[in-house]
Amino acid sequence: MTWWSWIILWAALVLAMLGMFALLGYRLFKKALVVLAELGELGDRVTSIQGNVEQLTPEPSDNAILIGYATISRRHDAHRQRREDQKQLRRDKRLERGKLLTTADYRQRTWPHAR
Repeated sequence: MTWWSWIILWAALVLAMLGMFALLGYRLFKKALVVLAELGELGDRVTSIQGNVEQLTPEPSDNAILIGYATISRRHDAHRQRREDQKQLRRDKRLERGKLLTTADYRQRTWPHAR
């Protein structure tokens, strides 16, 4: 190969490299613009959430020592009874569903037995 063919070869390689850098730089720039737009949207969301922080803070609970044992005990018993009632209701519903599954009358054409 002559000396000028090496110059042409290296010039082509350098031009290809510069073209590749330009292409990658352009793609990186477009992705950076998308990221900046998303960051702006995130900032707007954070601002709207920060506006609701005061509304989301829980109210301070009552001081059990100042209220007294009897009141706290009644509250606790009522809460426990409510949980037990909900648990029993869920159990009854579950048993009812189980009975429907095991004792379905196929001659019945009403919901939930209709086909």
